[in-house]
Amino acid sequence: MNYGDLYLGKTTVLCKDTPAFIANRVGVFGMMAIMNVKEKLKLSIDEIDALTGPIIGRPKSATFRTADVVGIDTLVKVAKGVADNCPNDEAIDQFNIPAWLDKMVANNWLGDKTGQGFFKKTKNEKGEKEILTLNLDTMEYGPRTKPKFATIDAVKPIDDLYSRLKMLVAGQDKAGEFYRLFHYGLFSYISHRIPEITDELYRVDDGMMAGFGWEIGAFESWDVLGVEKNNKGNEGSRLQSSSVGR
Repeated sequence: MNYGDLYLGKTTVLCKDTPAFIANRVGVFGMMAIMNVKEKLKLSIDEIDALTGPIIGRPKSATFRTADVVGIDTLVKVAKGVADNCPNDEAIDQFNIPAWLDKMVANNWLGDKTGQGFFKKTKNEKGEKEILTLNLDTMEYGPRTKPKFATIDAVKPIDDLYSRLKMLVAGQDKAGEFYRLFHYGLFSYISHRIPEITDELYRVDDGMMAGFGWEIGAFESWDVLGVEKNNKGNEGSRLQSSSVGR
């Protein structure tokens, strides 16, 4: 760890020898949970990526674009690996592969490496480059849409991420509902991973910031939104999150 830090300039996160270690265990859970919340709230791919990018301190690739870059087959293999090797994971249902995701793998729509995944680069009639988005209901590609949420519009002028997160989770539209379901489910999940994957809370945050490019970690986000305040909501979301994928 000392060599990696001083000579390679890398963040090394000490963890226990468990399936997917820290970053992939929590990160892939987060991606699969988002896909399940997407189904529950009937959100589109473009809407999810608008909700899960820089607005909450995550990379511009957000959720589905990240899957395309990493490789959809890789995402599926990691999710199945956790499901197969972590039988005592209380949220194991979240790692079930949706039928449309299995179909994408069968079609070889694996993301950037095969030229199409959740997004597809093409050229329009004028010969101009265009990016199409996959409609998971029809499994057909169509023009990208610019999502519109009142909660997102309200926080755009706010530079401070902590303040933004509080306002987003308090939103009264579908965006706010999404943020509550996702964050409370995430907080429930990470609370169960100690001491399974690591003994120290901060290592989970280090893993997510270094491995997935999160601006702040999951436990830090929980601090921002209030541990005591969200504890009751977290208990409720644990029941919700376990049933979303069923």
